[in-house]
Amino acid sequence: MKSRRGPARGLLSAVLLLGCLLAPAAARAEISVVRHAFARGIEAREPVGEAQVFPADVGTLAFFTQVAGVQGASEVRHVWIYDGREVASIPLAVQGPTWRTWSTKTVLPEHRGDWTVEVRDAAGALLLTAVCRVE
Repeated sequence: MKSRRGPARGLLSAVLLLGCLLAPAAARAEISVVRHAFARGIEAREPVGEAQVFPADVGTLAFFTQVAGVQGASEVRHVWIYDGREVASIPLAVQGPTWRTWSTKTVLPEHRGDWTVEVRDAAGALLLTAVCRVE
């Protein structure tokens, strides 16, 4: 028995393939960072001691992120960068349409300079870059 493939079936296949290719991009576009901060710590899921410049004896830096537009369970990643090199990559679960999360990094007194955190979605797309300074 011969299979009959008409133009409509080919068009349907093309539309389905295009939908599969575009779906990940659409999902990435939905998630966004609505609030972020460097802080000395986190209390009751909120940043405490927010600043852009910290003293060399800060001890610990926290990076707080609030995301919105998440469909179902997902994750974001905090990529900590010091002196131009990645020093930590921390996956953080995101389990609701609006979600607050954070990561921390120990900072020694000799770690003076710029600290960068990149926030990336589950697919690795860059959502935000933030910089603070330790003096």
